[in-house]
Amino acid sequence: MTLSKKYFLGDSGYQLRPYFCTPLRNPQTPGEIRYNEAHIRTRNCIERFFGIWKRRFPVLAIGMRVKLQTRLAIIVAVAVLHNIALEMHEEQPPPPEDVNLMELEHLIEEGQMPPVNIEEDIFINAREDLINRYFAHLL
Repeated sequence: MTLSKKYFLGDSGYQLRPYFCTPLRNPQTPGEIRYNEAHIRTRNCIERFFGIWKRRFPVLAIGMRVKLQTRLAIIVAVAVLHNIALEMHEEQPPPPEDVNLMELEHLIEEGQMPPVNIEEDIFINAREDLINRYFAHLL
């Protein structure tokens, strides 16, 4: 079975939306368990990449105090620079000397938003529909 929609993945800090998949707090059925497992495996890959990116470009972990448009341009620029570094087989650079390494690691690892407890029925139904249409039928 293929899914016709595209979805964003988020942790429990994001509000549930029909297009934004968040983990279930207490999965009960085999489909719900498979959904959570797939969600966790996929997000782990993404989080590992974000950690690498934030170590290469600490400004992403520390934060930027610039206009939104400038932030967007910086994010695109570091993505391009990261891809160039990969193509050139560059090693991960050491963190800058003026950045507290413990603070940087804390920012990278704790960069999760606190849980949001608002889950409206219509959005829960959309997630349940996804689970029932796809994850409940996997072996």
